[in-house]
Amino acid sequence: MYESKYHYDNKFFKNPIMGDDFYIYQLGELYSNENTAFKEHRQICDEISLILSGRGCFYSDGKKYNVQAGDCFISFKNELHNIESRSGEPLRFYFCGFTAKSRRAERIIQQIKDSGTHRAECGAAKSILSAMIDDTWQRAAMSGEMTDVRLTELAITLLRSIQVTKKCENGTRHPPLVYQITRYLETHIENPNAIGRLEREFNYNYRFLSELFSKSMQKTLRSYFTGLRMERAKELLESGKSVTEAAECLGYSSIHPFSRAYKNYFGVCPSGK
Repeated sequence: MYESKYHYDNKFFKNPIMGDDFYIYQLGELYSNENTAFKEHRQICDEISLILSGRGCFYSDGKKYNVQAGDCFISFKNELHNIESRSGEPLRFYFCGFTAKSRRAERIIQQIKDSGTHRAECGAAKSILSAMIDDTWQRAAMSGEMTDVRLTELAITLLRSIQVTKKCENGTRHPPLVYQITRYLETHIENPNAIGRLEREFNYNYRFLSELFSKSMQKTLRSYFTGLRMERAKELLESGKSVTEAAECLGYSSIHPFSRAYKNYFGVCPSGK
């Protein structure tokens, strides 16, 4: 690798961090630039990378995977691996190189490998990896033990995310996460910003949630939520609320955007009793 910039790169190949579950060999954050090049190399350990910004491609044994902010990429030991940044959008990412130590860790990593998945969504990955890097940088008390625990959490969270995606792809009508999203939206109908809060509520990238929901429900998150809100508006008007009152109940700033949304959905202007 050349023409790259490590914001923080801590290598422990000779003296790995040893916890109950993992040996951790490398942990850091990398900023690419326009001239960054990553030569193809064989992985000497497993590695998880989280794209923080930019776009590009990760390769594993010659297979190309497009990546962007929010994507996690898992590279496995002995795979041929290289990275390319897209012109004008250099990659910046966290990375952690490790091998399993315990049988539990071996089982988790093997399940991820058996899934055939290299690229995955994991909303919690950024906070977990950031905390791992901060801990080792500051050399906080018991940082090795804490870093090991956090890596276990990250691996399990990644596995869960992969399993949810696989269930949806295999035709499971309503995976548990989709059910949780629908319940959240149904109980927050009066908050026009409910969709914008899904990432924070469920710790997944919005793109992942949107694609998962669309595959399962055969409609977009936005169209589903709009339907809920318009049906609620109709109920309010039929119960005797005025157009102004219905608009206020649903969090509209005035009756004008409310009326437009209602007409777009039902084909007629709203009218109160």
